[in-house]
Amino acid sequence: MGTKSKGYEGQECLQALLIADNFNDNLSYANNIYPDALMPVVNTPMLEYALQTLCTSGVQEVFLYFSRQIDYVKSCLKPLKKQFGDWIKITPIFSDGCRTFGDAMRHIDTIGCIRNDFILLRGSAFTNADLKDLMNIHKAKKREDKNAAMTMVLKDFGNLKDTTLRHERHILYSNDNTKQVLQIIKHPPGSNNFHMPLQFFLSNQSVTIKSDAVDTHVYLCSQSVLSLFSDNFDFQTIEDFIRIILINEELYNTRIYWQPLLPTDFALPIQSWRAYRLLTKFILRRHGHPLAPDSRPKSLREYVFTNVLDMSYKHHTAVLSNGASIGKDSIIGESSELGENSAVNTSVIGANCVIGKKVSLVNTLVFSGAKIGDSCVIKNSIIFENCTISAQTKLTNCIMMPNVMLNKIENYENTVLEVDLNNQLSEKKLEDLEIYKILSTEISYDEKYDDFEDPHNDHCHSDTSSTRASTPTAILEDDDENFLSEVIESLHRGYQDKLECGPLIIEINCSRFAYDIPLNQVSYNVMKAILILPFLQNEKHLPCANIYRFYKMKKEEIMSITAADYFKSLKKILTYFKPILVNYIKPEIGQEDCLQAIEDFVYSNKKYIMPYLKNLLHLLYNDDVLSEQVILDWYEQEYKSDSPNAENTSDNTESPEKIAIQLRKEITPFITWLQEAEEDSSDEDSS
Repeated sequence: MGTKSKGYEGQECLQALLIADNFNDNLSYANNIYPDALMPVVNTPMLEYALQTLCTSGVQEVFLYFSRQIDYVKSCLKPLKKQFGDWIKITPIFSDGCRTFGDAMRHIDTIGCIRNDFILLRGSAFTNADLKDLMNIHKAKKREDKNAAMTMVLKDFGNLKDTTLRHERHILYSNDNTKQVLQIIKHPPGSNNFHMPLQFFLSNQSVTIKSDAVDTHVYLCSQSVLSLFSDNFDFQTIEDFIRIILINEELYNTRIYWQPLLPTDFALPIQSWRAYRLLTKFILRRHGHPLAPDSRPKSLREYVFTNVLDMSYKHHTAVLSNGASIGKDSIIGESSELGENSAVNTSVIGANCVIGKKVSLVNTLVFSGAKIGDSCVIKNSIIFENCTISAQTKLTNCIMMPNVMLNKIENYENTVLEVDLNNQLSEKKLEDLEIYKILSTEISYDEKYDDFEDPHNDHCHSDTSSTRASTPTAILEDDDENFLSEVIESLHRGYQDKLECGPLIIEINCSRFAYDIPLNQVSYNVMKAILILPFLQNEKHLPCANIYRFYKMKKEEIMSITAADYFKSLKKILTYFKPILVNYIKPEIGQEDCLQAIEDFVYSNKKYIMPYLKNLLHLLYNDDVLSEQVILDWYEQEYKSDSPNAENTSDNTESPEKIAIQLRKEITPFITWLQEAEEDSSDEDSS
């Protein structure tokens, strides 16, 4: 049993969990060299900053979860344990087979090491905030709402439109009174417009919209977060968890809140090379104090100013030769040497580097152990560990992978240099967009490249409605068909494998938000998917991704059953999926969409469903899916289909109007029964 933390509301131990890997390649090329938490920023690994903040916040125990480069990690942890071991219990957890954030959380839940509420950090997190104070705020939320599972910590940087951080911002919808998160999405790339869901304003009296919130990658969690991950394998990322919980709040009976950092607190996660370079500048300019050179953590304590106005530093063991200069926002690491008349500007030089004479370094990262010959000119480049560059070499917009040796004088531009499997020098050209994302100084606001999307984040918190305006019409029209296809796939798999309806509702909701489908189209497509399923029951393994397209292409082949067999199968499917029908169709507007789907389906599949249409309506009426009044109102209307998914082909050549007349004639006995039942009910009420 742990010792009690006196300042923390009687809890036995304030715990933290740091997932060291982000399981993405946002930091291109560096991801294969360092685990995210050990990526050096200003010559200090990210993990050291995090441990310093945890110790300062009074956290007593931290679990560090690593899933790759285990031997390298173990060698790095030894000095960190020695540095922080007297202040915090550090327990590393290694899992070489873990490939997603969700798998890591499920592994942690299996181990059972987290005993109460905990602070969750990602390996890319950097903050100087008091995390214990933030945890106390989360616990206060839990006293008000026992179903509060998580409090997201967000940083408001103000208007980020024309800044380097414009790519990192989120749009947050929240309840103004409680700070409950209603939705959080990545800001649409290249657009200042975004969609505001009407439902938030209808169900909440006061809604706050923040368009420039930055996710700090710090989350204050109840212990239930771990079990939620264990119970749902759809949670592969933290973004999946947040998105699905927000979409299905009532199903999970779980809520997420948010808390802003104080204006005096700083946080900036490394989600891209742009954020990496900006964090480097912020640390050198002391925005994250006390996390700064000549202060904390220990690896930065031995640095001294070379120029206070320029915010330039050198390690006390670094050597500057005659005429050497360190310009603004620059730092030279432990035991490194800067040769005569060499100049360094907006650059970081790591430990044990040797820089020759008359070398110019501009906007360049030089990692430890590099050797650069005389008269080299290097601009907008990244030189990873233990590289050697011969004299008079010029590098512009280049990346040198570890252990590369350049032995001849040459000019390199827009190139990745690395050693291949045969120990030979390999050169690969960098595209303009890649240069912009990795090496650009972003001195000016460049619209040319502002519309790129990060393939790892475009669906994490995404609401695509605002970016759809520029999407070609043909692609937009396919979204309804793709959504219907995904609904059919989910229901087909659910029925075949006898899955519970709850997870299937989650899948349908996720598809709905992914394709930005209006609620009325969800009701329509769910009903249509169920009507199609009896034709697919003999197809154990559907052969194509777009199942609806497969259904239309193979319609004649798979429609070999009789009308009686079709309805017999349909009845079983309707009974099985009753919870799904009630979820989407119970509201009056949903019932109207359901009836419209049935009528459209009759037009294209008359011989299968027309003989049993009155039985279908009776079944839906008895199951309280359709109400009496909605059915009667629909019966009185003329046929009219505005649905984009209404099929243009049918099994007959009759007009929709003629079939609508036949349809109503077919169900007249059921309608008469309904009307008589209504009259009898009215007579009883009057008596």
